[in-house]
Amino acid sequence: MTLLFDGLDMHGGSQQFLSGLNTKVLNIKREKPFLNSSRYCFPYPVLPFINFVYYPKKFIAQNSINFIFSFKVFPLNKIPWATEVEEFHYLNAFYSYFNKDDFFSRKMNSISRTIIKNALNSAYCKKILCLSDYSRKTVLAFGGKKLEEKTKTCFPAVKCSERKKRKEKDNISLLFVATNPVYKGTDFVFSAFKELKKKYDVELNCFGNFSEETKKQFPEINFGFVSGREFSEKVLPENDILLMPSLIESFGFTILEAFSNSVPVISSDIMAFPEINQDNQTGYLINFPKEYHKKIFSNPYCFSHKTKKLNKNTIVFQLIEKSSLLIEDSSLRKKFGKNAFNEVNKGKFSLRNRQNKLRDIFPDLF
Repeated sequence: MTLLFDGLDMHGGSQQFLSGLNTKVLNIKREKPFLNSSRYCFPYPVLPFINFVYYPKKFIAQNSINFIFSFKVFPLNKIPWATEVEEFHYLNAFYSYFNKDDFFSRKMNSISRTIIKNALNSAYCKKILCLSDYSRKTVLAFGGKKLEEKTKTCFPAVKCSERKKRKEKDNISLLFVATNPVYKGTDFVFSAFKELKKKYDVELNCFGNFSEETKKQFPEINFGFVSGREFSEKVLPENDILLMPSLIESFGFTILEAFSNSVPVISSDIMAFPEINQDNQTGYLINFPKEYHKKIFSNPYCFSHKTKKLNKNTIVFQLIEKSSLLIEDSSLRKKFGKNAFNEVNKGKFSLRNRQNKLRDIFPDLF
């Protein structure tokens, strides 16, 4: 049997598991052009993370492909396939980004929803793997009970080496990562750090897409930009607490990376975060209003721009309070860091747990 793996195996383990199943795995790398001899992606030029994909018959025949395993792409070929989903709105991007009251937006939203629903309900779609229970709820809210049997939660995993002893330092390093500063709660973090700096010997290290104007405005903050590998191997081991008061987050892979380095996390309690960051076990959760949770479940992108509905002072106060607890208590940081490491080493987000789950989900396919 030949299985086509298409997408980004960003959580690791999938290809390793699939390759060990008397199965030939053919991998299409993420960086391949959207139009080539092996696949046609739509509408990649407009929205690079939503792909309806058609694989040419010649390509399928030449490689004797029997099954497609995809991440965030929807095969249009009439052969069996399974897909992994972070969160429904990451698939229906037309609805998320073009939710305006005009003919084009309504038409494209209708078309994309129809294609997605038909694809998921198709007999060729054998399994829908959701990276969290929250993700599964969003899929079922869209597709209904017809999808319930084939929709399963399969937590991702990160590769985890032997736990390293963290260095003792005079000051505490707070870490903040923002690929998109608007959605990541940048204002909350900067405001909290301003107050924490008055009381403690702390530094704030920020990595992400920050403008030059922002860097000049906050000279007391350390800004940087590194590769994913450097971040995991050099940045995380040098920091003590990860701050993630995100407004929206489909999953939160940065938390798992922090866990693999025994770094406790202070995050918002939105979307899948409570499933990952266990309050008072691996870190702390910051409570967002119930109304906000309801709105982002319906459409996180449109509502997240209306941050005036959030009480900034309440969130910043919680961020300061939780940070202070970990700054003042090194034994608590170590305890949370150890619990976090265990989650990715032997627990819910371990490679072994993910592979066992995949084995339970796909016993009839291999």
